[in-house]
Amino acid sequence: ARGIYHNKDKNALVWLNEEDHLRIISMQMGPDIKAVFTRFANLCAEVEKVVTSEGYSFAHSDHLGYILTCPSNLGTGLRASMMVKLPNLGKHPDFKKMAGDLGIQIRGSAGVDSGFTGVFDLSNSARLGKSEVELINIMIDGVAALINKEKELAAAAGDKPAIRQDPQHEFYGSWENVQKTKAEFLTKPAYTIDVNGVQIKLHHNSAGVEGHTSCMANHLTEDLYNQLKDRVTANGVTLDKCIKTGIENPGHPAIKTVGMTAGDVESYETFKELFDPVIDERHGGYGPEEKHPSDMDASKIKDPSVIDSEYVISTRVRSGRSVQGIPLPPSCNKEERRKLEAIVTKALTKLEGELAGDYFPLAGSQSYAAKPGGMTADEEEKLREDHFLFQEPDSTLLISGAMHRDWPDARGIYHNKDKNALVWLNEEDHLRIISMQMGPDIKAVFTRFANLCAEVEKVVTSEGYSFAHSDHLGYILTCPSNLGTGLRASMMVKLPNLGKHPDFKKMAGDLGIQIRGSAGVDSGFTGVFDLSNSARLGKSEVELINIMIDGVAALINKEKELAASAE
Repeated sequence: ARGIYHNKDKNALVWLNEEDHLRIISMQMGPDIKAVFTRFANLCAEVEKVVTSEGYSFAHSDHLGYILTCPSNLGTGLRASMMVKLPNLGKHPDFKKMAGDLGIQIRGSAGVDSGFTGVFDLSNSARLGKSEVELINIMIDGVAALINKEKELAAAAGDKPAIRQDPQHEFYGSWENVQKTKAEFLTKPAYTIDVNGVQIKLHHNSAGVEGHTSCMANHLTEDLYNQLKDRVTANGVTLDKCIKTGIENPGHPAIKTVGMTAGDVESYETFKELFDPVIDERHGGYGPEEKHPSDMDASKIKDPSVIDSEYVISTRVRSGRSVQGIPLPPSCNKEERRKLEAIVTKALTKLEGELAGDYFPLAGSQSYAAKPGGMTADEEEKLREDHFLFQEPDSTLLISGAMHRDWPDARGIYHNKDKNALVWLNEEDHLRIISMQMGPDIKAVFTRFANLCAEVEKVVTSEGYSFAHSDHLGYILTCPSNLGTGLRASMMVKLPNLGKHPDFKKMAGDLGIQIRGSAGVDSGFTGVFDLSNSARLGKSEVELINIMIDGVAALINKEKELAASAE
């Protein structure tokens, strides 16, 4: 009468008749405790539901919580743990005290009495008197603090990761070289590069700005550069790599560029002294202690019928996602890019219902065994003409970020049968998730988007991975401008009169709306505009959708006024 239940992925277990009647366990590789706890809570609820249906119940009291064999496990009975590498801190004489002060219990990698390996099992020490969520949060804070201490000790010992060589991550090395490179790219003439047989003409300062104007350029000083230049993330990412786009691209006269990208998720923490003020400026005031909200409940979206459908051509919602543990596009190599494609396509090809479809690698890609050589060149061009597929990298920002390497290998698009649910792989972010359709029904578009995000995350999680996310930054993506929701909800709207008004841009900005031409940022006047939420970080997905609805409705009403007065 002893045994084990496990699911197919062996990440949800129940032991029977060991030290307790039941031991309920959820587990997976990596640090995504939120996903692990969610699965644990669901498993507990489902087991309790069936036990109750049989006329029994879990033993519980208001005083003792869940009642188990050993008094040490009363209360929650919960032990949330992570296996963590702490080779330097593990040797520190005060390691046990530091952990204890944080509410953390330490065990060796093979149990309480196992010898030193540099790897430790860290868990909440309390069980009783605090809720499950409180204990999980104590564990998260404690493990984070101990890892930060490990980094300090490693840095003090001169023990830093090797700098990544594929692709190159060392460029400047001194403030003098930073300044020389900035001056070079202010006057660098146009030139042409080859990307998979396509000739791309580049000019880093085609607008002729006189100096670097990006957010990064505003905050990077000689002292700060010298403070950060020798730091390296666990993946080998350097400060030079993160600032390269902003050093080589002075800026845009109409748009405030960010001027830096993250090479991996850890970059935001390793180089936070620069990333934090850049994020604060780019997002109009967002401090390092703030928490980002998330809300994907489509039922909270306003009635989109306030928008006159006669003026709206189409509606789109898109966002990005990064897979934790794999370097981001500026820094990942060919092998890592292929690994990401394998993980995500396994998830995508399991989608069902209205989301069911297929994955199509770009023409010439040899990375996807099911379609060697990818789609045909004609199929690829047709998807681009129909505005479903991204271009090859053709901007100086992408080229400076080295996102064109190995093109088109391991890049592609997933779409459902109706081509209104899309996922792009290995473009500017690991994933771009898109929902779209003709007309103004943003509620239907967002509902499909939310379902697609949830289904992809569910299967990615089942593969032992997770989307990169933090309470502070929300979803973590390559460019700081897309942190938080990463969400861009847009409508293509006909505004032939308002579009000529001298205050059009200000009116839109006051409503939280960003304007682009019908064919992109720098496209000429057609009377049709791409209107979207300008914010990404600090507001939830539903808040941003509602801001977009109100803003578009207001701008259409203004268009009607101007049209009437012109008659």
